[in-house]
Amino acid sequence: MEFNQGDIMKFKEGDRVEFIRDYGDIKKGARGKCHGYIKDMIWVRLDKGDATSIGGEQYLELIEDIDKREQAIYARMAKVKRPKLKEFKVGARVKAINECFLKSLVGEKGTICRIMNNELGVYFDKDIGAHSCDGGAERGHGLYLSKNQLELI
Repeated sequence: MEFNQGDIMKFKEGDRVEFIRDYGDIKKGARGKCHGYIKDMIWVRLDKGDATSIGGEQYLELIEDIDKREQAIYARMAKVKRPKLKEFKVGARVKAINECFLKSLVGEKGTICRIMNNELGVYFDKDIGAHSCDGGAERGHGLYLSKNQLELI
């Protein structure tokens, strides 16, 4: 196989490359090893599959370049100060949100009174016509909900 690797060629034989967009049956993210150029085609042996020819450099990027870019992003993210997340614990104030199975309950506020398995017992401020969360709330004010149905306030 004759390789034409002049100064204008972006990749050289042996470079590890990743597809940065779909190319026919090859999906974005597929990786392989460059086997060089034949005329204007790039030959790549995929990590999972056969060798294939690619009709342009715009579909590929050096994995080394991708790794450097990701490292830079992670370095910037490490410098960003993130607020500490509040925890769902007994005594925390919560509000029912859109994910709640009872639409009439959305927006109602209460206090977590029990935690059982993955369910949070909520003592709602007003009577919602439910139960007492096994004695943790006044009768009619209690209901067990999951974390994705509640928002800390």
